[in-house]
Amino acid sequence: NGKDYLEQCLDSIKKLDYPEDKLETIVIDNASSDDSVNFIKSNYPLVKLISNDKNMGFAFANNQAAKAANGDYIAFLNNDTRVDKNWLIELLRPIYKNKEVVASGSKVLSIDGKNIDFVGGMINFEGKGFQIDYGIPVEKGNYSQYRYIKVILSERNLGLGEALNQAIKHTDCEYVLISNFDITYNHDTIEMLLSIINFVFSRLVR
Repeated sequence: NGKDYLEQCLDSIKKLDYPEDKLETIVIDNASSDDSVNFIKSNYPLVKLISNDKNMGFAFANNQAAKAANGDYIAFLNNDTRVDKNWLIELLRPIYKNKEVVASGSKVLSIDGKNIDFVGGMINFEGKGFQIDYGIPVEKGNYSQYRYIKVILSERNLGLGEALNQAIKHTDCEYVLISNFDITYNHDTIEMLLSIINFVFSRLVR
């Protein structure tokens, strides 16, 4: 149920500085009751829409989208987001420049652009996740450099593992690291939003 956010999200994707013929937008609807499906059908006919009869959960929906995608790279995005026009180009830049990099994530700001929402997450000793520097004011220089990620992300943060109620197991990011690939954080790919999913993954397999 995110109809109120869909317009700003999908419009920002349409404005991306990226070749339209190389971009595919997929929306998974988990049995929304707020007319989201009809809104998309009426206003965004080029969007590939997959509508579930019941709420299959966040991770399941991500996996659905990944299976339906045709491209070499997959970017995950929540509906309560709006992206900068250079978001996708900057996310892909480190992957294009370094063949060892196959996953990239961006800096996420609050909806008004004044505070940090997400620049990474960690898990404490109780097994609870938290967002690094959540809520601190955005200042020039804050998280303004590329950095390589050498930690393991939780399945809940990444959203790709379906057994979210089980103990943390191997995740996609962990498999990337085990395979000797790198993950990067890209400081230039700013999103202004309410939530956290902004990873792009390569389908490359070694």
